[in-house]
Amino acid sequence: MMQSGSGGLNIFNFFVGNFLLVYLNITAAMQSKQYNLIPAAITTPFYWVLMSIASIVAVYDLIKKPFHWQKTAHGLILQRESTSIMATETQLWQRV
Repeated sequence: MMQSGSGGLNIFNFFVGNFLLVYLNITAAMQSKQYNLIPAAITTPFYWVLMSIASIVAVYDLIKKPFHWQKTAHGLILQRESTSIMATETQLWQRV
């Protein structure tokens, strides 16, 4: 529970903390001369928001559909499925 009057301090800490983290990540990327990491450092807070949304969806799915698994179809799976379909068709034609 948030006490009355501490809301301003909480918001201040939130923004200052996020700013310092982004600043330190950018500083580390620049000192190590890995300038390609600067966009990732800048977008870190947005990444945290996306992770929070994903975790909320995961908990919801776990409660509502405990035996459902949301899979992502990648290129290798699509190749494997098309290969297995072609293999099945070949086997059927060999039986005829």
